[in-house]
Amino acid sequence: KEEEKDSRSSERPERNDSDDDFYNKDDHPVGEDKEEDREYNYNNEETEEEAENEEPEYILPYSSARRLTKSDLYGLSAEELRYARNEIYARHGRRFSDEELQDYFDSKEWYRGTIDPEDFKESELTDTETANRDLIVEYEKEKGYR
Repeated sequence: KEEEKDSRSSERPERNDSDDDFYNKDDHPVGEDKEEDREYNYNNEETEEEAENEEPEYILPYSSARRLTKSDLYGLSAEELRYARNEIYARHGRRFSDEELQDYFDSKEWYRGTIDPEDFKESELTDTETANRDLIVEYEKEKGYR
């Protein structure tokens, strides 16, 4: 029985006053696998719940990098398709006459609107972006959104 007592005492070291920073309010060592320690975000990283509740930065993150297919568009609402189509222009810094669209893109961390709509040149779009814009327009028409 004496050996059991020794092994149990070695599991939790005796606490002294200088250890205050290493123990939480319930007298458990910080980092011990306790629910409250797991829930606390020590690194200020976004939690899964926050990520789920937050609006994504991009509707179609790769629409400037690769050609999209209709399966990439499947399940998007009329509003999401509209944002996705205009996202292509927004990446180039195009501003929008439509106040709602401008507000939407202004809310995005990555967006820097510097080109007025009348000054934007369609030739600034890459072949991939043009093909993706055309695919989105075609899909919007098929769905009866345009």
